[in-house]
Amino acid sequence: MPCRPWRMIALLVALSLVCAAFSPRPAGRGGDVSLGEYSASITTAAGRTASFEAETAEIELGIRNSGKAVWESRGKKACFVSYHILDGKKKVIRYENPRFPIPREMRSGNTAAVKVTVKAPLEAEEARQPLHWHDFGRMVRALNAAYPDVEPLDLTLTKLFKMILQLPGFDDDPHGAGEEQLEKLQMAWHEVCSG
Repeated sequence: MPCRPWRMIALLVALSLVCAAFSPRPAGRGGDVSLGEYSASITTAAGRTASFEAETAEIELGIRNSGKAVWESRGKKACFVSYHILDGKKKVIRYENPRFPIPREMRSGNTAAVKVTVKAPLEAEEARQPLHWHDFGRMVRALNAAYPDVEPLDLTLTKLFKMILQLPGFDDDPHGAGEEQLEKLQMAWHEVCSG
């Protein structure tokens, strides 16, 4: 059975419409499209989504063209739906994210359903800290997040050792842990996966 990251986080998702025909540039540089021409009403049943760290969640949106311009689904003037991930205090955690095309050309007043896939970030502060052998709990969480489809007990200790050395932020003496510590890490990781 694959292991899943275990820390639940709440995601607030701010949605936006991105159209190639409109970008907020100063007048005289191609920014002569008014904001009212490209205006959207975006709704979702899930304003707040809970997800495991590094897990993806699919969110279904209702999008309505409330502007004057026709939205194109492909070509040089294509429109996309994008999102920003916010924390519980509505502070932006990650601004740039994938963009999802609208399903078809949309005239003013038209509505459509769009699905976006949101990937939950790793806990920001912890992910920025260097990872050492003595950070036992963090090491297990990092393994969980980096290798969600791995069953820990299927690994040899040599393979586990190599995986740990490749973890983002690992910054310790590679020979700082012995076989006993690797076995303990493997069992702790397995226990987390087993629920």
